[in-house]
Amino acid sequence: MIATSKPNGWLAAAAVLNLAGKKSSSRADLTLSAAIEQASQHCEQVLRAGGALHILQGGSKGDVQLKSFEAAHEPGTWLIDSYLNLKSVRSEPARVEEDAEQLDRALTEMARMNGPHFQLDVLRRLAPNFGLTSARFNKALPVLGLSGRINVYIHGRDEFVYVNAPAPRRVGHAASC
Repeated sequence: MIATSKPNGWLAAAAVLNLAGKKSSSRADLTLSAAIEQASQHCEQVLRAGGALHILQGGSKGDVQLKSFEAAHEPGTWLIDSYLNLKSVRSEPARVEEDAEQLDRALTEMARMNGPHFQLDVLRRLAPNFGLTSARFNKALPVLGLSGRINVYIHGRDEFVYVNAPAPRRVGHAASC
């Protein structure tokens, strides 16, 4: 059983380029060397599966046909795409926005219970209670400041955060007045 068709090499090269292209366009968490490694493993699996399909279809005599490799390539491509979707990391701006929303909800709730002024060092220590690491907290805080939901000010040697209360919603008949 020998794979002699030249397009089979093209199929392997296409898998490498396809995976590397996915890396450059949408998968910032995958390096080029990792993409080439994954594509290489995919090519090996396609060669094995193509050989197995050849044996199942017509026995071990003759050359492996391109259609056997193409049939083996489809599920492998699907598996790689599924793996990349599971491993993909949300883009940094989207994560920062989500963290800012989460921090805003926590600060609004704390302000409702304890008043709108908080010492910044205390909030940094409480960041894990909000579901944020200190680095994610530090990235989310300026987003809230730029959007006007908080103000940061210095009093003496300490930095404080003032939570701006959200505007009350008008509901029902009173909204039309």
